[in-house]
Amino acid sequence: MCATLVWVATGSGCQLVQGPSEPPPAPVAAPDPAIESGSSSAPERAAAAEEVARARGALASGDDDTALQAARRVVAEYPTTPGSSEALWILAQAAFRSGGYAEAGEAGARYASLVPVEDERGAEALLLAARSRSATGDRAGGVSLLLSGSPERLRPVLREAQSLVRESVRLVETDGLEQLIGGVPETHPLLPAVLVEYGIGLYFGGRIDDAGGAARRVLAADAAEESDREVARSLLSGRVEETVGAAMSVGLILPATGSPTLQEYAELVQEGVEVALREAAERRRRPVGLTMRDDRGDPGLSRRSVRELQDDDVIAVVGPLLDAQLDEAARGRGSALALVSPTASRVPEGAQGVYSLAAPDPGAARALAAHATDRAYRRIALVYPRSPASIVEARAFLEAYGTSGRGEVREFPYEPGATSFGDQLRGAERFRAEALVLPVPDEDIELLAPQVSFYGLDTLGVEVLGTAAWGEAETLERIDPRHTDGVVVASPRVSDGAESPYERFVAAYESVHRRTLRSPIPAFGYDAARLVLSAIEAGARSPADLVARLERIVDHPGATGTISIVDGRIVRRHGLFELRQGELIPVGRAFE
Repeated sequence: MCATLVWVATGSGCQLVQGPSEPPPAPVAAPDPAIESGSSSAPERAAAAEEVARARGALASGDDDTALQAARRVVAEYPTTPGSSEALWILAQAAFRSGGYAEAGEAGARYASLVPVEDERGAEALLLAARSRSATGDRAGGVSLLLSGSPERLRPVLREAQSLVRESVRLVETDGLEQLIGGVPETHPLLPAVLVEYGIGLYFGGRIDDAGGAARRVLAADAAEESDREVARSLLSGRVEETVGAAMSVGLILPATGSPTLQEYAELVQEGVEVALREAAERRRRPVGLTMRDDRGDPGLSRRSVRELQDDDVIAVVGPLLDAQLDEAARGRGSALALVSPTASRVPEGAQGVYSLAAPDPGAARALAAHATDRAYRRIALVYPRSPASIVEARAFLEAYGTSGRGEVREFPYEPGATSFGDQLRGAERFRAEALVLPVPDEDIELLAPQVSFYGLDTLGVEVLGTAAWGEAETLERIDPRHTDGVVVASPRVSDGAESPYERFVAAYESVHRRTLRSPIPAFGYDAARLVLSAIEAGARSPADLVARLERIVDHPGATGTISIVDGRIVRRHGLFELRQGELIPVGRAFE
């Protein structure tokens, strides 16, 4: 470093002295490595730098769309330019914040593999990639990614990584845990958390000696926390329940000795619940029991039953089945306790933690509104009965279409129980409707569909749009296909070409009960139980905690559709189908 030299005057003349030193220049950080090896031209390097800067600024300002576009361009077009890997880190963060977890996981893992181990951003990227995999449901993949990181790499995010591993391994099957720990060094800081859960699975699976082996590995690990060691000691002493908690119990309220019709429904619902519990026993390491009460279809007994179940410390209740019984059970709760009815047609107004698989679902109407918006219809006729469920669907269509549609919607309601719909259909014709939206119950479809044909609306270029009831097999069996051909239906049915959750449920049902499934009712009992079990598997340990975790359920793959809980209501994702000869043929994308 050079000093500043100056001449100064003195009494005896002039002399050369050393002035104050200049501050050293700030170190210039080395650019991030290139995504791929190879050469790049000066214009390419300049363009890449500009795009990275644009992506960086957009990410900082919260403009994830711009950040994603710029980062993707660098990754796709300039992977060999110096510093291009920063685009992967930006892409991972923006995609994660936007809900693109698959893209975020891939970009984060790729970035972590490129930057030096001492770069803390690599640790953050690895953690984000693991969280992204877990968010897609691949919890084993998220844990595996963290186990692949070296202790040096993980050190800056070790606490967060341990928390994610502990949360994730609870939802990985015991056999999957065995695969995860294979080849992981005994000194790895995350291994004890996996070994503890693996040991619990072995213990409850009856492999006591193997559970002891896992426990001894935990006790020998320097990285094991005291909570891990406590569980390990309980595995060796056979007192696991004292440390991980006794078996939880789910309540079930059914009219087992009600009227013959109610008894039949109760039996079918219970069959579905039993399938869910059987699956949970195979998948879950902490056992879940079932405590049943018979309300005989009597609301007073429903109220008493829920009190008794709370005294028995159940964590949640499946049931009751009917509206009045669900109302009384909801009022009878002494504290927060989830009630998940498989079949009630509504839930009590304002009741917290009360749900029904059969309550009005606005998802179908919202899907039809999105379709109508895509088709740019200018005049839409909305025909529906003044019944609670249809009013909910009609309002959902109006709200969804009103936020994006540019056309006019005219309502033509009718009284429940009507058998003639001439006034409404002639009104739609005079309105010159381009689309006819019919959020009607299944009992009306059999009468309404032939009248739509009779008044010729289906031949006047009017597209008929129906909510989920139009696609139910039992409904279509009763109607001549010529009256439903061409109707566009919003249905929760899965149509991605893979084995659907419903088909998997059917296979499980027939395996457990050794007979063919001939009713849709068990699927509702199964989904009600699976929602509760999913909340337990996500870590719920108390009734209040279970309600909170139910409220966070998104895209649960149920037998009755892909389920989310939004604003205290069960909603399903719906896709668009066209009816042809009584069959649902996919015609559009899925909507919420």
